[in-house]
Amino acid sequence: MTKSYPSRMRICALFSTLPPLLALACQTMPGDPAGGNANAAGNPGAGSSVNSPTLFVLDGQFGVTSYANALAANGNVAPVTNLTFVNDSVPRSLVVTRTGQLIVSRIDDSLFIFDNAGTLSGTVPPDRVVKGDDTLFNFPQSLALDVANDRLFVAGNHATDGILVFDNVSSDSFDGNVAPSRTFSPDSIAPMNVTAMSLDSRGALFAHDNNTDFIAVFADAGALSGVTVPTQIFTSDAWASLAHLTVDVNDVLYVVDRSDSVFIFRNASTLNGDVTPDSTLIPKGDVQLNNVVVAPNGRGFLSDNIHDAVISFANIASRSGSVAPDATIVGSRTEIHNPFQLFLAP
Repeated sequence: MTKSYPSRMRICALFSTLPPLLALACQTMPGDPAGGNANAAGNPGAGSSVNSPTLFVLDGQFGVTSYANALAANGNVAPVTNLTFVNDSVPRSLVVTRTGQLIVSRIDDSLFIFDNAGTLSGTVPPDRVVKGDDTLFNFPQSLALDVANDRLFVAGNHATDGILVFDNVSSDSFDGNVAPSRTFSPDSIAPMNVTAMSLDSRGALFAHDNNTDFIAVFADAGALSGVTVPTQIFTSDAWASLAHLTVDVNDVLYVVDRSDSVFIFRNASTLNGDVTPDSTLIPKGDVQLNNVVVAPNGRGFLSDNIHDAVISFANIASRSGSVAPDATIVGSRTEIHNPFQLFLAP
């Protein structure tokens, strides 16, 4: 059945409240090509270690592993870092700043911040914890990072204040009971339940609200404050329960929904109403996909919960149908367990 498309005059109805759903968040980094964005100008092959991003993998409970030279990673690859959280309160999302701060959101209404993400291993306490009433956190399950401007977007479940914007998140002052710099939402009354977010290369924020199953797009998101009418609102019958989304620098949107499929939409900046994928990629191997990120050269990485693996495809935007992955990070040496979210950092 086709979903009913709300007019912009009916924003209240669009974001009406339904029971919450645990899901994860996504990040894309405008101004920084290694932030989950694709760039077709790069080598579509495996790549070398030169300018190859590091892949960070967040598991569903205990910690974060990372893999250098992600473009060439394949097989039973040992991580270069293996962080175990001191307190295993369930993490929801992660990002890594340009200066190497690992930021992890947690269901206890806090952000854990670790300096020197590229060297963290073992059981390590966070260097800082952002937590308290002033933060306005309410189950912060979704993060999006604007690397170039050191700006973090935070959204959660039953978020009556909408999307929270924090500036200068690499600073030591981003610690404790910190109030957001700004907040914005499409409605001043109805709370949001944002399960996934991604910034595109223009600085527009794509935010999926699970209460409505619509994706709302907010142009120039870093400057927004208060009640804001989305510039685009769309949905699709393709996905069932949207788990994650990302938009690459070529204006391609990727959606996964914990099934075996990746739904690919071109011209993401023009999508409105009920939309249909331009293509659907179904990786071979009986997979369950809940996260997708795309490297600067167009290689896409997908987390596979069934096999405790990360699979990847060169030129993922051009792939369609039932296709075997070009590479798979899997095996006991990888220390991958229930891969919950992925992040690519330079």
